[in-house]
Amino acid sequence: MGRPGGSAHRLALKALPGQRLCLNGQTLALPIRCHLDAAIEAIESLDHDTIIVIENYECFDRLEDLRWNLGERYAHALVLYRGDPQTSGARAVNEFLRSQERPVLAMVDLDPAGLLIAQSLPLVQGLVAPDFRCLESLFEQGNPDLYHRQRPRAESAILNSPHAVIRGFWELMERHQKGLVQERWLGGDVELKVHRFT
Repeated sequence: MGRPGGSAHRLALKALPGQRLCLNGQTLALPIRCHLDAAIEAIESLDHDTIIVIENYECFDRLEDLRWNLGERYAHALVLYRGDPQTSGARAVNEFLRSQERPVLAMVDLDPAGLLIAQSLPLVQGLVAPDFRCLESLFEQGNPDLYHRQRPRAESAILNSPHAVIRGFWELMERHQKGLVQERWLGGDVELKVHRFT
């Protein structure tokens, strides 16, 4: 049993590779594969232009093994792990996003559940993923079970999504009848870009 106000109100955060974490007027140079575990109330100010929320811990932990091409607009982003019961929680992440009022990008599994997560994040403006041409070939090696198991509870919400990008990723999944986990981007052979909602 966790301590009162414990992991449910804490965040796991870091900066993009080669950058410093800028919080509360201080800059922190974290070693590779390290992150800051912080209580939400301890974060008084944030000097990052954008927040990237990553669904899976392995990708959050290994940012240096991903090939980033986010463009100048998103070059100075704070990176948050979306959380699990043992570390930070999704509720804490959403509370933090609302309080910071900055553009949010989602990096999620490209499966029905991942798309639901992406479109539910406060202030979300886009997805971080490979381009569609690259994804066409990656989906050939995707996981059909991810798609078929998650599809029934996600289909209606995604088909009615206000974001054309979300519907575009859904059409790609529908065509291949498969899902892709974001760990596939590790290794640096897949370039990640921003798919903006507007």
